[in-house]
Amino acid sequence: KYAPAAVTIEKGKRLRLPALYLPIIERREIIALARVFLDSSGQKNPRLDEPKRTLGDPRGGAIQIGLVEGDHLNLAEGFEEAESVIAMHELPGCWSVNGTEQYARLSIPDHIRSITIYSQHGKAASAGVTKAEANLTANNRTVSIVLPPPGGDWNDARRAQI
Repeated sequence: KYAPAAVTIEKGKRLRLPALYLPIIERREIIALARVFLDSSGQKNPRLDEPKRTLGDPRGGAIQIGLVEGDHLNLAEGFEEAESVIAMHELPGCWSVNGTEQYARLSIPDHIRSITIYSQHGKAASAGVTKAEANLTANNRTVSIVLPPPGGDWNDARRAQI
């Protein structure tokens, strides 16, 4: 959801800035709210030290974009990447785990039998997936990893297409 005048605090000052509100859901319940504060061009607001802010504890949840089709779940690290892979691969949906360290904590529906992770390049992404292996493969789930083209993440690849 877009909020044209969301409230945040920066260096002791109360600010009203445009923001995206993204619910973080675990087992059909909102457990946290990701907020991305924007500038007038729709980019992350440079007036803030950290334009991405979360209310609540996101552990276990995901920003669930689109639909889960059958027993297959698509995952990406951030919501920007999730939106990009949906567009690039014509997916019905993709969940954003909001950080590679969250793969290990993600609450995965019991009916899921296969997962595709649209990952990123680099050690942090690889380490996050490796650390989460037991969680991701529980209940005999299979996991495949798809990397973006060299030189960037999925959002960079999508922007190059447009």
